Amino acid sequence: MVSNKLTSILNKKSLLTIICLIILFDLLYTIYSDSPPVNVLEAPDVVPSQQRPNGILNTDQVMKYCDMKFNLVENCLEYLDTKEDEYIINPSSPIPECNENEPPMLFHVFWRGMITDKLTLQMKSFLYTQPLACSKLYVWLQNSDTDIDMNPFAGFIYKKFSPKNIEFKKWDTEEQLNSDPIYNGWEAIMSGHSSVAFSDLVRFVVLNRYGGMYMDGDVLFLRDMRPLYHSGIDFSYKWSFKTEYNTAVLRLHANGTTSRKIISQAMKEKMNFHPFQIKKYLLADTNLSLDSPTTKSIYNSALYMYSVPLFDPLWLKNDRRQKNVLSPNLNGMDDVWDPNFIPGEFPNIKNINDYSPLDLRKADNFFRGAFAYHWHNNWSRELIPSCWMGVINTAYDSFINGTQTNIYGEYIKY
Repeated sequence: MVSNKLTSILNKKSLLTIICLIILFDLLYTIYSDSPPVNVLEAPDVVPSQQRPNGILNTDQVMKYCDMKFNLVENCLEYLDTKEDEYIINPSSPIPECNENEPPMLFHVFWRGMITDKLTLQMKSFLYTQPLACSKLYVWLQNSDTDIDMNPFAGFIYKKFSPKNIEFKKWDTEEQLNSDPIYNGWEAIMSGHSSVAFSDLVRFVVLNRYGGMYMDGDVLFLRDMRPLYHSGIDFSYKWSFKTEYNTAVLRLHANGTTSRKIISQAMKEKMNFHPFQIKKYLLADTNLSLDSPTTKSIYNSALYMYSVPLFDPLWLKNDRRQKNVLSPNLNGMDDVWDPNFIPGEFPNIKNINDYSPLDLRKADNFFRGAFAYHWHNNWSRELIPSCWMGVINTAYDSFINGTQTNIYGEYIKY
């Protein structure tokens, strides 16, 4: 009798223990699962280096100071950095509020192969600059990692920010191109023309289908994109000093007139989506030559060609088209990877030998005013902590780990 009672008590205790363990496991899973809640909060004791903008970009006002025929890159960047009150305006109709009840700003990047530290650098720049309550990055992957959570560079981001802010999506050419009759005949074209530049194609496909903004994998986000994103216009930017588009940054509305015209023309040209073809496609059926005086107004009304400094502040100096004094005062695209000072990098510092690169290189002072920085390949370069890219990477990591604010004085709390 006593033995039966003891067995009954032990069974009840075992059952209670199991229930408690289940509850504990469920709690731990909720806390440490791949997509925990992430809050970006203001840090009241920190003075931000920038303020979140509230409005849209006045394109005409910006181009008064950023037309490179009449201005220098440094003047454009200074205006963008210090005169937001002049060029950020209230829209005629309200832009979506930045909260989880509204569709997010949607960004895209395409990547083929294993995720590297360089692609992860762009993801970090997205997290560091964009308002996470209303922003999402689609990372389109082809022939890439099967277990992203185990990737040495992107694993942490996958666990903490996917799928809420960064969603990794498998690229399926057949599914994407069969989703719209505008691509009819694509199989024959691609099988007969191996020269089709795949990433040039992908950006137009995803933007036509989903809308948003496409960024090449070697483009860093430097500022909140809302003023550009919600301006209501489709845009790209200028190819250095040439009057051609560079679609490393490309904003198109889903199923829009501009995207469909470009795609339709590209299909006629054996799926040639090279940036230098875009202007010709936009002018198709207009009976205007590429050099006509009215040409610019025609293609700009469809796809606005922004000035180089907004997204590529070093390009004109790199191509020796302007003798700029920039901040930082670099000379070429390779300079952001140099762990040592570049001659003349800080022209206002007299005794530069009294400092180390880490003393003077600060992420918050990297081409202030520009919305993005296109670093043009250099995929194999090392992220040395003292080079500019290393300094920026360290700032991103500190923010993502919740130990440092971003440029807007915000910090992450898990």
